[in-house]
Amino acid sequence: MQASPSLRVNLSHQLMRSRLLILGFALAITLVLLATVSAIKAAAPATVSPSAYRQQLLSQVDTPAGAPQVGHNPAAQGQTSLASVASMPDDIGKRTDNPAASVVGIIRHTDPATVLPDTKTTGVLASGCLLGYGAPGAQCLPSSLLSSSPATSCSGINKLFPTGIAITGSDSQHLNTGASTACGTATAAPTTPDTSAQPDTHDHH
Repeated sequence: MQASPSLRVNLSHQLMRSRLLILGFALAITLVLLATVSAIKAAAPATVSPSAYRQQLLSQVDTPAGAPQVGHNPAAQGQTSLASVASMPDDIGKRTDNPAASVVGIIRHTDPATVLPDTKTTGVLASGCLLGYGAPGAQCLPSSLLSSSPATSCSGINKLFPTGIAITGSDSQHLNTGASTACGTATAAPTTPDTSAQPDTHDHH
């Protein structure tokens, strides 16, 4: 059975319409891609060719004739000798025990013991805190608060520690007001024991 002429014409039209739709869709995609690429190129910074970049750098130090710009002529700049540089070390180079020959101005290494106080002798830590007072790592009794007498010392200490500060070591400053507390109250300051008067132990008859 053969198809009628009208049916063949309809099928041909439908086939052509489908091909045109596919072609139009492909063309639309191509146009979108081209627009995207153009936008990316427009947003990208302009690149300078190596020769142009070289000319740009040279123009900062040379005149158009090739002569050095004012202030950029190496021959007119003062030169520093190696001996001079070695005599003016910087940062860690300032400290050495064995400087090079003929080098002056070197700072010798310093022994910390000659700068920091001896805690065993002074009872004062390198931080300035008194040894034996306050919770380690939590409290600090500054040695600057000490005065000529325990009572005067407590007057300043109670401004920093109104209820006193715990004695955690040796009470080297005689600040104990009881219960292992230095300068326990702001009103009751400790006193230095009076050892001048001794009890009479002789038996009088």
